[in-house]
Amino acid sequence: MEIKFCKDCQYFNNTKLGIECNRPDGVSLVTGLPKFRKIAAETERGLDALGCGTTARYFTIKSI
Repeated sequence: MEIKFCKDCQYFNNTKLGIECNRPDGVSLVTGLPKFRKIAAETERGLDALGCGTTARYFTIKSI
């Protein structure tokens, strides 16, 4: 089994405020634009039921 690290995912965002997961979370019913989760990456990886979880359900490799 290959380990998928958040740092290799296109939704990974390392800012001065912290390390976030900015994966899409549907469409805003107000604006019609995509809305983003913006949650601590550590928390997202710990949410097996609703989040990315330990299996990296929403992992998408960064394009170079």
